[in-house]
Amino acid sequence: VTVSVLYWPAVARVAPSLRKRACCRPTATSTRNAFVFAAMTVALRAVGLVTLFVAVVVALPQRHECVHDAVRRLPGYGANAERINVSYAFDTSATTRSFAAQQSSSFQSLRIQVFFDQGDCSAGTCGHCTAVGDTVPTYESAGATTTCQTDDVLTTEKRAYIVDRLMPAAKDFFQRALNVARVSGNLVVSGSSTCGQSPGTAIPASHQSTGVADADFVAYVTAVPKADRSSATVAWAAACRRDSADRPLVAHVNFIPAKLTNAVNLTSVDQANDEATAVHEIAHALGFSAPFFGDRGHLALDGTTMVPSGGTTTATSSTLGKSVTYLTSPRVVREARAYFGCDTLIGGEIEDQGGSGTAGSHWEKRIFNDDSMSGISTGVLSYHSRLTLAFFEDTGHYTANYDAADTRMAWGKGKGCAFAENKCDTLGTNDDNSEFCFDTNTQNTYCTFDRLARGYCGVGDYGQALPSHQQYFSGAPSIGGAVYHSDYCPTVLPYGNRICIDPTTSDSQDVYGNTFSATSRCFDSNLLQSGRSTGSTRRETRCFVPECDGVRLRILVKGVAVTCPADGSAGTADLSALNGQYSGSITCPQSSVFGCAAGVTPPPTSGGGTSPTPAATPSPPAGPGTPPSTPTPQTAPTPAPNADLVPTPAPPSLPLSCADRVSCARTAMAMLPQCRGAARAIADCFGTDCDTQMENYLRAAGVYSNCTSNAAQTAYQGACIEGRAGVADLCYLALSPAASVGVWGPALFVCLAAALLAVGVVPL
Repeated sequence: VTVSVLYWPAVARVAPSLRKRACCRPTATSTRNAFVFAAMTVALRAVGLVTLFVAVVVALPQRHECVHDAVRRLPGYGANAERINVSYAFDTSATTRSFAAQQSSSFQSLRIQVFFDQGDCSAGTCGHCTAVGDTVPTYESAGATTTCQTDDVLTTEKRAYIVDRLMPAAKDFFQRALNVARVSGNLVVSGSSTCGQSPGTAIPASHQSTGVADADFVAYVTAVPKADRSSATVAWAAACRRDSADRPLVAHVNFIPAKLTNAVNLTSVDQANDEATAVHEIAHALGFSAPFFGDRGHLALDGTTMVPSGGTTTATSSTLGKSVTYLTSPRVVREARAYFGCDTLIGGEIEDQGGSGTAGSHWEKRIFNDDSMSGISTGVLSYHSRLTLAFFEDTGHYTANYDAADTRMAWGKGKGCAFAENKCDTLGTNDDNSEFCFDTNTQNTYCTFDRLARGYCGVGDYGQALPSHQQYFSGAPSIGGAVYHSDYCPTVLPYGNRICIDPTTSDSQDVYGNTFSATSRCFDSNLLQSGRSTGSTRRETRCFVPECDGVRLRILVKGVAVTCPADGSAGTADLSALNGQYSGSITCPQSSVFGCAAGVTPPPTSGGGTSPTPAATPSPPAGPGTPPSTPTPQTAPTPAPNADLVPTPAPPSLPLSCADRVSCARTAMAMLPQCRGAARAIADCFGTDCDTQMENYLRAAGVYSNCTSNAAQTAYQGACIEGRAGVADLCYLALSPAASVGVWGPALFVCLAAALLAVGVVPL
């Protein structure tokens, strides 16, 4: 069967964790279809019933655009928010603000009060779905409504997730991070009866008369779906009330219930990301938004004068080959220069890609990759930075407690003007020191820059020439990073099921030495239990627990410590302590990556298999490595820098290890109930001493001798992995005759038909 497959950019060999910040997460449909296609490809090839060739791959455009800028333009939101009169502890009018008081006790911790859905469901103004078939407003335009579907219903778990976890986390962060001139008495939310006017969410009558006690900022939270179910929006927020000096006072925050899939699982990594999304959106509501960048004035560095204009600068960068907009208010400049170690940096670069939802209202992804206020989140975790707090302080509305900022963000930190001001292909590639990768081989695996996960170099084909100043692959003008917000610079993207710090991650076969825990980190390694082989020569990675013994790095493999070079330099770990249980190697980075230094000692329990004390949070690596060659200039037409191009990734490849095949089969069981019988048989097949069975089959096929050296494995890779005639016979060896292909083969064809419909397969 030869088919042409239409599938989404989210498809990968193992679906990656690629989440767009706040409004930007892959849709459930695209991820499900990706899994279906990958699982069925594995299933069909594994049993030798059908050979599936992907002849044509067309990427369907899936625009994960944040909606903050769209919301702030609606009546009653953002720069259109109603102005109300509020009394403060001292004079804060636009002309006579006592800015010196910001440095005194007059500015106190920001008090935030949160109220969930104040609408009347019986009157049709409910701000959440109570049942399938309900009609609720979307707040996207005047009178816009949508009919609730199953995933839209606000279950008890989803409500608790918002009310008890996400909003408290955001509230706690800003109450620690920002100080304000507090409201005197109650905050009376005067004006219209709604927060926003499209139609907006209801404001209780008591809030408009008596007011809200102990509040400097009020958030009204709803949980309605977007009318466009293919949207990747997770949440949005915008201010709906402000004072005469444009300080935001009241906001509408909305979460999309269908995207809160972690409400039931409550995994720590996903919750951390959802909490970061809540913080991101509240930051927009508090004023981190394009209309407030530069045209509202900023506070002078000495805290005594309000500069009435300025705060942004646009200049042409000869090194980047484009026009760049910077935030140039004084504290932002101070923090940006300190972070990169560049005393001449103009300011904090603003994102110029991603369309109206992202461009202009976020930090530039290329150099602020892990900042929670970048427009798209593609890593394992994101961090609330001093740079963002500096912006809030520059507005004159707040002072910042910089101790609340997360110091773990290391992307580009301390790497000087070269990193902040130059193209990514001049900064190093494919090594421990580089934030960027330039590898088009999708079989290779890499560690993410922060070493929190195993991943792959995210590269895609955009189908047309990229802007000439953003072409990094010689002779391939249409190839670029899969996350185009980073100026098409390719970065390592994590696999969703290979997160080292996620304790819920596991290997289907425990043969790789991996440990998934909060203290684990990623290492370049091809470790494997002795006597086993994946038949692969690709670059590989593993998750181990690092610890420091003075300047020396030690790595725990299933609780057994192996040692790196004594002087803390990079090198290869000594695996003798493993007593031959594992073959392969582990590459040691410089121990300073994990904070190892003289006087740092390992815990007494290390090496005994009990929970070790981890090494310190990784500090930024040393300077950049060798840059790739400069790409050959292209003459192909160049699209505009903000063109909404979507990369066409390589088609999903068959997993190379038995363990990964079992994982894919189990995914098929979970995703396609009608395929569980066939998928379970496949899982049983590959889960039954798979490596031994594979070896027996290869010996019988007469090709085993071709698979015993690295050079031969490369030449005979297909045979070494699949066997010359496929692995149907291998499955027959592993399964009893009653469970052979003849019994469950027909069911697999039913699954094939369902899968083809699910992913949009079109026969040639």
